[in-house]
Amino acid sequence: MKKYFLLSLIVLLVLAFVFSCTPLNKAPVWKDAPYEISGTVGVLLEFDLSDKVSDPDGDPVSITIVRGTGATIENGVFKFTPSEAKTYTFVLEASDGKGGKNTATLVINVSIVPNNAPVWSASSYTGNVNKGELFIFDLSDKVNDPDGDEVEVTIEGNTRGATIEGKVFKWNTSAITEGSYSFLLKARDSKGAFSYATLEISVQPAVIPNRPPVVLPLQNLSTKVGKEVSINLKDYVSDPDGDAVQITKVSGPGAIVGTKYVWFPETLMNETSVTLKFSDGKGGEVTKTFKVSATIPGTGNLTIYITDYKSGPATSGATVKLMKNGSLVSEQTTDSSGKVVFNNITLNTTTDFDIIISKNGYAKTYIEGLRLKDGETIEFETQMRVAKLGPTSSDKPFELEYVILDEMGRELVDNVVSTDGIKVLGTATSTEYTFNLWYVKVGGVPGAGTLTNPRVIGYSPAISALSSVKEFEGMVPVYVDLYDQNDNRYEKIIYLYVSRTPSVAITPYIVEKYTNAVPTGYNILAYTRRGKIEYYGGKTPSPTVADKDQNLYVRVYWRPWYSASGTTQPKAYKIYRSFDGTIFEPVATLPNNVYTYTDYSAKLEPNKKVWYAVSSVYDGYETPYSVVGSVIPLPMFDVQYISPVNGSTNVPRDPEFSWQFVGPTSTPEGNVTYIYDIWLYDLVVNDFCYYSISRALDGSPSIFGITPATQGNTVSFKFSDFTSESETYRWVDFVAGTWYPYDKLQANKTYEWGNELLYARVIDSSDRTVAYAIHTDNNNYLGTGKIETDMYHRFVTGEN
Repeated sequence: MKKYFLLSLIVLLVLAFVFSCTPLNKAPVWKDAPYEISGTVGVLLEFDLSDKVSDPDGDPVSITIVRGTGATIENGVFKFTPSEAKTYTFVLEASDGKGGKNTATLVINVSIVPNNAPVWSASSYTGNVNKGELFIFDLSDKVNDPDGDEVEVTIEGNTRGATIEGKVFKWNTSAITEGSYSFLLKARDSKGAFSYATLEISVQPAVIPNRPPVVLPLQNLSTKVGKEVSINLKDYVSDPDGDAVQITKVSGPGAIVGTKYVWFPETLMNETSVTLKFSDGKGGEVTKTFKVSATIPGTGNLTIYITDYKSGPATSGATVKLMKNGSLVSEQTTDSSGKVVFNNITLNTTTDFDIIISKNGYAKTYIEGLRLKDGETIEFETQMRVAKLGPTSSDKPFELEYVILDEMGRELVDNVVSTDGIKVLGTATSTEYTFNLWYVKVGGVPGAGTLTNPRVIGYSPAISALSSVKEFEGMVPVYVDLYDQNDNRYEKIIYLYVSRTPSVAITPYIVEKYTNAVPTGYNILAYTRRGKIEYYGGKTPSPTVADKDQNLYVRVYWRPWYSASGTTQPKAYKIYRSFDGTIFEPVATLPNNVYTYTDYSAKLEPNKKVWYAVSSVYDGYETPYSVVGSVIPLPMFDVQYISPVNGSTNVPRDPEFSWQFVGPTSTPEGNVTYIYDIWLYDLVVNDFCYYSISRALDGSPSIFGITPATQGNTVSFKFSDFTSESETYRWVDFVAGTWYPYDKLQANKTYEWGNELLYARVIDSSDRTVAYAIHTDNNNYLGTGKIETDMYHRFVTGEN
């Protein structure tokens, strides 16, 4: 018994070992089952099954039809010719011959005519959505059926929570991670035909909801009439999203200039509300209201300097009337320096005053709208011309209608301009004499000729001027000047606010002296010039400004911005002037393509030192100014002729030419050098013979100098001193083109002689400045215009 038990145990162990070493058979696997295809009545349909099934064990697979009739399978291809239009269902069985079997369903939708699958407009589509938002994508225009069949669109595979409702794809991304996702879209028509397209969606970081700007409470403002007040609004506003904030005024007085609220009260005003709007440009807005008041009158002072013409002599004895709203405030008469002073002017009903200037023999000057400020002295320079035709009965020679637009032709709001230019349009109507011309200028009174800064001129009563304001910021005056044929003048002053967005990321250019670039040049040139350039006529002498029939002006140079400086090009340059070297006041603003300024102020005086400085101007920023230098304008000198004087007879044939310079010998800037030439004419008997002293026949007449501090102030030499062949300088007969061959003049002959160039000069080498006093410049040697010789001295030689 025991023997049989052991034998049975051994058999069982052997069988267990055999079965454990033999792998279990696995059934075939269908791919992408079930299947759905389309067919046509009477047309053989073939469906390849060879790639639809596989065996995990690698066994050969046979396929048979276990449900459905009329079809066959040959070499792995299902073949069927449908006899009627309906849906056929077949069950296919795959067997590996080892007992492993698996089935799949094949559905055939049969129609009488061939069925076309739906057509997509593209094989793939893309979209973007911010996390947390509902993504909606309309598919209705993306797919259609060529046969006109109804089309249903579904999502194949993982929907990730997306749905399609009426051909509209919808996907809530609240629980979706940021990234890219692909969806397989299936379009199936009512007859079973279908096609696919993909939809790629990028889920981006969630957008933070826009938040409005945050604005702190704005303080109320109280001021006097004529006293500007402002609030730097950028200190009160911020945006939590970092958006740029735009500020506009909704109601109330004042204006928004850049990021500031600015108010200049022109009249008394009780407490009034001002409402501002702060917008981030994305729908976020905040309004803030504060109050302003000007219940106390202001007090201003006005000093007016009047000259006959720019850089010319003062107009003394002129009557100056200060008018307010058509009523006389005060009347003064200009002193010998052409100056009148109005002190303690009450500013209550207006800050803008009119000025009427008159004098016998002169044309009228009418200035309208000169603005005074509380606690300040306004210094205003103007001119009045000598009347050309006769007296003028009316005080106001013109009526003016005007409008100022920005350069785009848009009306200004609160007189604020933010463009680089303005358009001044208007019509001038003269009241007494015929219209002559008009000027328009921004930031300064218009002038004429070489002494003026950029301006626009016209010669018809219709005014149309495009003027640049890009160099300016803040409150800026615009001057419109009108003249009639009698030289009556009307000047209208309009005040604008120029608004600028502050420049960012700039490297400012600190202005350099002109001589840094041109060491042999000069930084400042002062001119006292006899023989006036009469822009604004007149002959009244003045002991302080330019003397009778003279010009006095200063020309300033600086080194313009250059790319090699590694700095940002300025938008403009601002010029400063000082009469003590300590307190500098702005006098002009010029475009960035200008590097010289001519100062023709009535404050300039001979022997009065003046300093100049220049700064670079950017939007919202100005550099510290650089002092260019200083100069002391020279007074005009005189010339006393000694021999031979006009009308002399029996003059020796070897005459001695002699004259004396009557003028200063030095200034604190250096010794004065007097420069001269000499010309001798034989025009009475011979035809056009003229002589001068030169060192070469083909050269120009020589110019000589004398420094009284070391050489005395008298020039004296004989004719024969410049006739020897051994001399460096000799008399030249310029008509014949030869040296004068004799050491004497002809006997009993009439000659004329004179100086065609006479000027004084002081060079200050410490800061490279020059002061000139130009007495005579018959050939425009110095480039300031021709100044003719006062007198040619005619004389007659004797026998010896």
